[in-house]
Amino acid sequence: MFRDFTRFLIACAARSGQILSLSDLARDVGIAVFTAKRWRSLLEASFQVFLLPPYFTNITKRIIKSPKLYMLDTGLLCYLLKLETPEMAMRAAHQGAIFETFVDSEMIKAQANQGRLPELHYWRTNYGAEVDVVIRHGEDLIPIEIKCHSQPSLGMQGRPTYSR
Repeated sequence: MFRDFTRFLIACAARSGQILSLSDLARDVGIAVFTAKRWRSLLEASFQVFLLPPYFTNITKRIIKSPKLYMLDTGLLCYLLKLETPEMAMRAAHQGAIFETFVDSEMIKAQANQGRLPELHYWRTNYGAEVDVVIRHGEDLIPIEIKCHSQPSLGMQGRPTYSR
């Protein structure tokens, strides 16, 4: 049981920043979907993961569509992925997801430290167009695209971007 939970936690780390499919996660770990739901709830309750809901103007669709899963601790994320140094993390196949996870977790913590529930979402069309984070601030929506580049390119111009 403990070994299965450890594999589940590692699988969550490997999927940080991705749209969550509990059935795929459960299948890959070799556990029941019901168990995956319970363990995901445990990780949420212990602030190990955060589910970023999709943004839709229709509230019902927000509930129906799948959220993105983020680890809240990038140190734990790297440990679980066996990335022992910052250099390893920046060369890893997951570098973009690690950076996106870091930025999202900091935004979540900043809102929580101000006593607010996170008003963060992601936006994605059926055609694959996506905005990494949409912050709801009153009536305003602030789109943020997060990219892991030391030298942002002109092609990124016009889209709000956090860069390393």
